[in-house]
Amino acid sequence: MRANPGGYIPPHEVVGRNRLIAQLWRILARQSLVLTAERRMGKTSILRKMAAEAPADRLVVFHELENINAPLEFVQLVFDDVSTYLGRSQRVAQRVRDFLQHLGGVELGGLIKFPDNLASEWKSLLTNTIADLTDHRGHALLFLWDELPMMLGNITRYHGEHLAEDLLNTLRQLRQMYPDVRMVYTGSIGLHHVITSLKRTGYANDPTNDMHKIDVPPLTPPDAEELARQLIVGEALQTDTPEQLAHTIAAAVDYCPYYILTLSKSCVRIGQICPLLILSMHA
Repeated sequence: MRANPGGYIPPHEVVGRNRLIAQLWRILARQSLVLTAERRMGKTSILRKMAAEAPADRLVVFHELENINAPLEFVQLVFDDVSTYLGRSQRVAQRVRDFLQHLGGVELGGLIKFPDNLASEWKSLLTNTIADLTDHRGHALLFLWDELPMMLGNITRYHGEHLAEDLLNTLRQLRQMYPDVRMVYTGSIGLHHVITSLKRTGYANDPTNDMHKIDVPPLTPPDAEELARQLIVGEALQTDTPEQLAHTIAAAVDYCPYYILTLSKSCVRIGQICPLLILSMHA
């Protein structure tokens, strides 16, 4: 394994998260999830691994939402995912098509792109999209949405708090309407911060009170040391005490996977490393 702090970690290289992921799947059998953690704990890598290794009886879609600035953009993303799934079995999102035809003036081709003048109709489009999927589903559906708080912040910034509130409320309503639909929310700034900010402007709802909240912990010491050992080998670090070096790297950064990657990369830049030097770098 090579050090790649902040970069894409292939799912098969995610170390020490199998037990946590198994726990998440057990919870998702009952309800949706809010995944919380301090920054750099590997939330995104966990979601990517879940999407890549999902059970055969689940349809899982993963998206990072930090570049979404409006509800209609978000609905387009969900619609595209649903259309891709339905298209594999030669089905179409008929409810959405009927709704668009009812509105009039919307040209329907093979690929549907919602025009900007439908911005006010995002809620109906989203509801019909999920209804289309549940009409034809052969699998339980799971949406993994990373950086959802950042998307809500963008929507608040460009369109006002009321739209961010309405989107949160609508997603909760959809979970109640379609019990087989599951959602996982996560993000680097924390959803609770966004909701707290909205409540300062009068928002009274609790849009995640039907979701299980679970915190992503640091790696266990053995798993953190295993990650460090794999990096020592992958980066060909020169040391006479690889086990001690792995222990020191993991402990020096409190078993946080991102910083194990970062410190291992620093070791490569410096060259010959001893544990005492690592400790002095992070004292």
